[in-house]
Amino acid sequence: MKKGASRSKLLSLSFVYTLLIPSGVAIFFIRGWRFGIVKRMIKSDPSQAISPNLNSLHDLGTFIRDGIRLFGAKALYDLPKLLILVAIGYDHIELIIDWIYFFLTKVPGMGDYQSLAETSMIKFSTTLLIQLIFFMIASFLITPAFKISMIKYANGNISYAGFFSIKEIKDSYRIYQRYKTRTLTAYIWDVFVTGLSTIIGFILMILFPFIIWLAIPLYKLVFKHWPKAYAYGMLARRLAVNGEI
Repeated sequence: MKKGASRSKLLSLSFVYTLLIPSGVAIFFIRGWRFGIVKRMIKSDPSQAISPNLNSLHDLGTFIRDGIRLFGAKALYDLPKLLILVAIGYDHIELIIDWIYFFLTKVPGMGDYQSLAETSMIKFSTTLLIQLIFFMIASFLITPAFKISMIKYANGNISYAGFFSIKEIKDSYRIYQRYKTRTLTAYIWDVFVTGLSTIIGFILMILFPFIIWLAIPLYKLVFKHWPKAYAYGMLARRLAVNGEI
């Protein structure tokens, strides 16, 4: 009976997820659903399923609302990474301008072409490598701290405004430092699952273009969103057991 109920819940979630994709609301819905899993795992109630219920429009609205809030908070935390990406974009634009100027102002010879190509490759590879390093450093410093804040928010330790409080951000970072291995494990698992599921999904869409797109939402629920939420739920449960939240 429980297996049947779980299967029915999964199919209903997949159906709603599919319906919301064209509107763009699905990204908020699924983020809110993952947040609901973390909240339930903190409580550790054996009589309650880990996956939150979707029985009414109120439940749907709650998922979307929570998803929008988390999306907004994460966007602010990700601002340093966004600035790095913008910087990369400016460097690429500069290279394009160099090539346009080269072809418009002179009749290029083979030697000139090779010289510009070599200069462009050096500039591109060097700046990209430096910016990639800074991007990864920012990711491993900022995103895990955000996840700790998200867990505190799920447990009711902070209000939504706490995401933007310097005091709470420092507290989240201190917790992250104390549980660095567990937090980074969850984050690396998040990145791995996201990357692997995206690659496999892309391959499946190429091999079965007329069938797999119907099953993509169900596929993502099972092989992407559930494992990610469960990893952060386990981290949240450990923090709760240790009295950190």
